[in-house]
Amino acid sequence: MITLGFGVGTVSWYFLYSKPRGRRESALISVVEKATSRDIRSDSLTRELKEILIERDEIVEDRFDHIIKEADVLDIEGSIDYQELFHRVSNLFAGKFDMPAKHIYDLLMKREKESTTVIHEGLAIPHIIVEGDGRFDIAVIRARKGIRFHEGVHPVYMVFALAGSRDERNFHLIALMAIAQIVQNTDFMNLWLKARNEEELRNLILLAERARKGTV
Repeated sequence: MITLGFGVGTVSWYFLYSKPRGRRESALISVVEKATSRDIRSDSLTRELKEILIERDEIVEDRFDHIIKEADVLDIEGSIDYQELFHRVSNLFAGKFDMPAKHIYDLLMKREKESTTVIHEGLAIPHIIVEGDGRFDIAVIRARKGIRFHEGVHPVYMVFALAGSRDERNFHLIALMAIAQIVQNTDFMNLWLKARNEEELRNLILLAERARKGTV
């Protein structure tokens, strides 16, 4: 059984009304994880609790959600520069698109030279067009100690790297809009930096408030 060693009414009020949604959902998951008996624990407990929250809020998952659920999430230790970041992202996309990592790296560098992909303090969204049809993927990166981009630019702690073919232009724009809405959620950056692992980072994105664009 799930043993709840706290006053349900008080705790429910606290989580429902005293915290922004992103922090509230993460806190709910954390509390229930701690209160769950070992007899019913599983390696996928966090994922199961997240799915319960999605059903509770009647969130209809769209294509962006499904891509994030399958996306590579990197949690980088230490401080790196954007060239090293692009090398790591290139290796991820190379496997997804069956393309040489060097080619993807060159596309990322070319895009960065055209204009920096740091669009807000602490946030960068490098995005490129790749050859082919029906191709689109996202890589998510967190770097607590920051990624160095250019002189005079604040370190970046959150990266959404996008790559898609030209026929996916419309969804490319939808994904950019979704990310913009997600990161504007109250206290999102603070929650991002405090997340314990890759799964919590993914859940922050999936549970963030935003407008859903149709269904899959």
